[in-house]
Amino acid sequence: MHTKHQLKISHAMFFLMFVGILSVSAEFPAQKTYKDYPEWKMLPDAVDFEDEEIERARQRLIEKGEAGHEGLLAIVRECEDPRMACRALGLLRASRGDKRKVVAELKEVLAARLPTAVGPEEWLMTDIAEAVTDMGDEDDMDALIPMLSHPVLRVRVIGAWCMGKRGGLQAKAALEEALTRDRHPRVQEEFGKAIAAIESRMAEKDAEEAPAP
Repeated sequence: MHTKHQLKISHAMFFLMFVGILSVSAEFPAQKTYKDYPEWKMLPDAVDFEDEEIERARQRLIEKGEAGHEGLLAIVRECEDPRMACRALGLLRASRGDKRKVVAELKEVLAARLPTAVGPEEWLMTDIAEAVTDMGDEDDMDALIPMLSHPVLRVRVIGAWCMGKRGGLQAKAALEEALTRDRHPRVQEEFGKAIAAIESRMAEKDAEEAPAP
């Protein structure tokens, strides 16, 4: 009898634990991943990339503006395949939505993924840098400064080119500092061009703002 009583207690405790686990699972549902967003289906493999139905869906997404930003940003931020992340980034750049929100998110992605970017991941980082340059403003270029110290030459060069295209005083100072420690001939050439581009743009701005004689 004593054994049967203990068995009943054990079964009751197991049942209560099971119910508790179900309650916790219901309260904290599984976290949504980038593959759970409908936008993921709009990034097919190359063999299906010309699918007309998918292309029409992409165009509708672009025309709707901010619709789809959350899913596309999740793909850029989390996807392990840089090719797919780059395709999502392309849709974000074409979208008619709020560019400031996109730029803020992309800067965070760049900061998180740049330090470990190697191989195909490098292309995603440079694509993000170009997107930030196209959609952002002068202050956003400061987020690209870590690219100047990246071990891969192409990343350093693209970072400098982007900063030269839209950077200001802080970007210029970072380029000049990087130029003193990086003696690679290509770096010397591209960093020098970026500095000259910033100086030229700043001179034009000063001329426009100067009072008329």
